[in-house]
Amino acid sequence: MMLSNRMTRVDADPDDVLPCLRQVGGSEQWRTARLLGKTGSHVAYKVETWSGECFHLRLGQATSTEHNQTEGLLIDRVYQILDQQNLMITPALKLAGCGRIYQDQRSYLLTHWIDGLNGRLHAHRLGQSQGYRLGISAGLALAAVHSLAGPDSPSAWVQEITSRCRWLEKGLTRNVKRHRAVAAALDFVNHNRSIICSRPVCALYNNLAFDQMIMYRDIAAILINFSQWRYGDPLYDLAPVLTDISRISIPFATGLLDCYLSQQCNTRIMRSIVFYAALRTLEQLSRSSERQVPDQTALRVIERLAADTDCFGQVIPCWYPPKRLSGHGSSHLWLSS
Repeated sequence: MMLSNRMTRVDADPDDVLPCLRQVGGSEQWRTARLLGKTGSHVAYKVETWSGECFHLRLGQATSTEHNQTEGLLIDRVYQILDQQNLMITPALKLAGCGRIYQDQRSYLLTHWIDGLNGRLHAHRLGQSQGYRLGISAGLALAAVHSLAGPDSPSAWVQEITSRCRWLEKGLTRNVKRHRAVAAALDFVNHNRSIICSRPVCALYNNLAFDQMIMYRDIAAILINFSQWRYGDPLYDLAPVLTDISRISIPFATGLLDCYLSQQCNTRIMRSIVFYAALRTLEQLSRSSERQVPDQTALRVIERLAADTDCFGQVIPCWYPPKRLSGHGSSHLWLSS
């Protein structure tokens, strides 16, 4: 299919996508656009130019121009920070363009193509040193995301988390609450709500998972898909390290925490991370409780989190090396309370 009299192939319904693609800046240089897949309202393409350069194009609903622009800002910020630090071992997603296609009420995000391995498929194969090194690279990228400050007042975040905590009591059924790990997690959340009151607020990646990473040449885990970003407590982004990432690769999880916390982990910081991990998993259970069928995956996660923390009697996971503990706070400003 032709685009601006030059594009040779579009792997999609041309009547639907061609008019839209023509409005993306630089599209006159494109040779092909290969459909990669659809996720919700997003459609992704691999674009190749006549000079052989490749890009990842995502089309979505233009529900919020500001949200889309900030996503582009975040991608560019992470790239610039890592580049300025001369961290060549940690490549990052590079923004090529973003904007709104007004005629079709769509937004687009164009980034440079990265050749690498799917994080979810590759993570379980990581060795000790390799996993630790990749975890460090992910920690650096996450810290760069969190460098974008949020609203001056954290009141909206505190109100949201407080409301979510209260909703758990109503959402979890009596049978689910009888489960030892669930009861311990719920008790831990209820007794630690106050720790969120003095936390800073910044931009969050809000999507930390291996399937949102590309493993680049076994030297860097590159964060992709910033579309779920929002403002909140930066430690909220670390909750998946305890519930998901450590389940697949402890070396990766250790490297990420070591990097992000600057190897100065104190109990207050870890208490906040465990709090968010328990809250998010209990919410998943609560949603399934409404159907009277508990989410078995969420139940296993809460059981493992309880096992890692001695049924929430301690806040440092048993798999995290004790030598990392420190009575001093981290040097990162976004960790300070």
